[in-house]
Amino acid sequence: MPPRLALLGSPAVLDGGRREDVPVLKPAYLLLYLAGVEQWVSRDDLTRVFRPGGAEAATRGNLRLLLTRARRLRWAAGVEAEPQRLRWRVDTDVAELRRALAERDWHRATEGYPAPLLHGWPTDELPGFHEWLEAERAALHGAWLEAVVRREDDLLRRGAFDEAARLLGRALTHDPLSEDVLQRLLRASHLAGARDEALRTYERFAARLRADLGLTPLRATLDLVDALRRDAPPPRPDGAEAPATLPLDLVRPPTLSGRAAEVALLRGAGSPVVLVTGEPGVGKTRLLAEVLPGARPLRCQEGLEHVPYFPLLAGVRARLPELPDLGPYAPDLARFVPEACPEGDGPPPGDGDADSGKVRFLEALARVFAPEGVVVVDDLQWADPATLEWLVFLVRRGGVRLFGAYRGGEVGEALEGTLRALAAQTTPVPLAPLPEAGVAALVGSVTGPGAGPGDLAAWLYPRSGGNPLFVLEWLRVLVQEGVYEARPGAWQRRAGPTDLDALPLTPRLADLVLRRADTLPEAKRRVLDVASVLGGVLDPAHLARVLGEGEWAVVGALESAGRLGLLRGERFAHDVVRRALYAALPQARRRFVHGRAARALEGTLDDLVVAEHARLAGDEASAARLWFRAARFAFGVRRGFEDEATALYERVLGLGVRTPEWYRAHAYLAVRRRVAGRAGEARDLIQTVLRESGDPAARALAHAEGATLAYMDGNLAEAAALVALAAREASPLDDPGLKRDVLLMQANIAHYRGEYAEALGIAEGVVAAARREPLSLGFCNWLSLLGALLCDVGRFEEALALYREQLEAARFLGARSEQVKASSDIIATLHDLGRIQEGVPLAEAALSLGHFNDSYPLRYHLALAYCRAGRLDPALDHTHVVLRGSPSVNMRAHAHALLAEIHDRAGRGAETQAALEGGLTEVEGCDVLTARAVVVIAALQFGGAGLLARARPILAELREDALPAYLRPDFVTALAARRDEAGS
Repeated sequence: MPPRLALLGSPAVLDGGRREDVPVLKPAYLLLYLAGVEQWVSRDDLTRVFRPGGAEAATRGNLRLLLTRARRLRWAAGVEAEPQRLRWRVDTDVAELRRALAERDWHRATEGYPAPLLHGWPTDELPGFHEWLEAERAALHGAWLEAVVRREDDLLRRGAFDEAARLLGRALTHDPLSEDVLQRLLRASHLAGARDEALRTYERFAARLRADLGLTPLRATLDLVDALRRDAPPPRPDGAEAPATLPLDLVRPPTLSGRAAEVALLRGAGSPVVLVTGEPGVGKTRLLAEVLPGARPLRCQEGLEHVPYFPLLAGVRARLPELPDLGPYAPDLARFVPEACPEGDGPPPGDGDADSGKVRFLEALARVFAPEGVVVVDDLQWADPATLEWLVFLVRRGGVRLFGAYRGGEVGEALEGTLRALAAQTTPVPLAPLPEAGVAALVGSVTGPGAGPGDLAAWLYPRSGGNPLFVLEWLRVLVQEGVYEARPGAWQRRAGPTDLDALPLTPRLADLVLRRADTLPEAKRRVLDVASVLGGVLDPAHLARVLGEGEWAVVGALESAGRLGLLRGERFAHDVVRRALYAALPQARRRFVHGRAARALEGTLDDLVVAEHARLAGDEASAARLWFRAARFAFGVRRGFEDEATALYERVLGLGVRTPEWYRAHAYLAVRRRVAGRAGEARDLIQTVLRESGDPAARALAHAEGATLAYMDGNLAEAAALVALAAREASPLDDPGLKRDVLLMQANIAHYRGEYAEALGIAEGVVAAARREPLSLGFCNWLSLLGALLCDVGRFEEALALYREQLEAARFLGARSEQVKASSDIIATLHDLGRIQEGVPLAEAALSLGHFNDSYPLRYHLALAYCRAGRLDPALDHTHVVLRGSPSVNMRAHAHALLAEIHDRAGRGAETQAALEGGLTEVEGCDVLTARAVVVIAALQFGGAGLLARARPILAELREDALPAYLRPDFVTALAARRDEAGS
């Protein structure tokens, strides 16, 4: 299928989440025309559009050439050509707009028109194309304006005046001299209470009308403007009474109303996990606070769903003065929160500490919160996957109860998986909106009897939907508008209009928030706007740094906002307050504040939080740099946080900014793809680096990973050449970790080529040095290599001891892929010692840890054990899995040899010969010594004369002294048996 095209606005190709501008080339004009027409077009019509005035033969020839060139464009798949006509069926935003118009879906139609058709696309050199475009553009624009009018009518009938005004504002932007649109906008703005903004819009329109056309507005427009001006409330004179300070009962009602059943359910729940769910503002947070008054909730935050452990680390920092003694786990926590270390006892320096395992870190976090007995986590719908993983760890660890709250309609994939994992241990507490009686009880607890809570509740209930937050917001409006006088415990209705519906307000919560915020002076409102961008805990020092002001001024502004009920302590009173303020910021100002935050707070806030600010500011290069730094050094594979690192590398790639970090992320992600068994994707990532990047670090790792893939393909010569290039690129760099990665590949190549002494020298030196450093996954890799080299030279018991050490280290670090690899190495070495059956229980248990690239050698050795024990059916099953899935030529060669042995033991001669045929085909052209040797040994053991003849060229190249020690006995025995057979 071809990618999707965006034709409204500047044309672009949308492919897999990426946007690529359409090049200004004549073949592209042909494709854009066909995409816009959406049906068969005759070749005669096309020649008139693209070569008007030419002779028919010439124009037909030019059209054929144009079509040929168009089809060469990467995104042009699917163009259909018949002798007399052409068509291109491709998905476009224009087609979607036309479908919405045909279905009379006015909402979809109005939202699906960002700009006119092919806006800004040059057409000077193609008059025929220009004529078609102008007509099509006008038709689409006219149809969209009609959809705007239809949707406006619907919005006005529903009382959504502000939404209607915003829609008409968009229409006026597209058609700035349309007086009909302006009049509709003025009417909607009048109904929405946005008179000042409407008058400013009119002034801009009138000035442009005079400048561009020399005209004045129509009489009807002037009448509307006069009506707006007469209805506008006069500005408050200096020294007049400020808006009433809200009573404390509106910030937090004195009693929890209408929730007796839910309180009883929470207090009676005996399960390890209790989760409250409901819509925003329904009272989840208040309910938890009522039942657990001494708890200190951890709060997840919207916009930071990609920042691992954000609410947990914030909770740790909030508890710094009272952290329990973490014992040996203190350094693991201090790597993320350096200030958590006791004075004078900082975290271990350098890469060594960066290699601490995930399990130790999760345990360190658990020990921080365990003394409280209860962990409360609010807004779980915004929890990052790493935090959710820790919650599962905490529950299964035991000793602590988990209480949480989340919005039922905003459950993402990660939270859904966590809920499934904890379902058997969870008591769910669904929290529905209050019934009318509950609203009356809530109103009465705030206003007392003087306000007539029953009558007021009857008015509030349909406007709030029973949502307690909306109820309280409306009560705040009644006080601020002077409808009620908020006397403690007994509100009194003021004299004046009795019709509450006459209040010029909508029931939208965001509008209520902004109405209160707008009463602040400009300087204080600016502090609140910046706070909405920063979110979370409102630290005056951070706000002052971004604003460039003193902390005292910031503290004063926050106190004013608190008196208006917008803040509660150092937080927004509700997340909707922050969201309303943030959404009200103009886009340009929002980007500016994010940029200021990124520049001012780098080094103060977590890199990943700063990266989000940089991304939202449009500074994608800085975001990529910070994400890469976190992936490489905070969550890199040496720490055992492979999933977190992979996700960050993918985010860097998603930005598409060709920085050095973008290419380095390609290289490190290639490693992760290969480990996950996705070698094809790894090759594509490597090719991008080597084709485009001149960054030596990216190229060094790409060459080293390319060497690994070349070995898997059975090409050791290419692998050796690539690892030499990697060493040359890495040599001048100050990156010990990268150099060690390259050194590991150099030792592996020497091992695969039979150069055992050289490889042993490298591996023994690195392992000796690594033993003086903290435990890491890198150390596990070197233990595995050193064990393999010891097996090559026949030192099997020493190798077995190393593999057992590798397994214990991998378990300690929580690295499942390394546990699989170590288990495979152990059963293989037990085979070399003649004790393979001892390794079967360990290997079977390792299979349950998950599927990785090292699962294939594990299955091979398990199949080998089954075969030798006479369990041929399960041996056959595992061998077929290896043959179907392993990307390694060496692994597939071993599987073919084992398959021949299984069939031979079962007496299936034809299948035995077919397995050997497959093995010989696999290793012909392959220069991996072990792959060639194991297939030749099987051919000597089980092959007929024809297969031996085919294997003879490989056999002639094998030398007994070059083979690894574990293959020599089988080789010598099989060769001797064949010679005896030939002699007899």
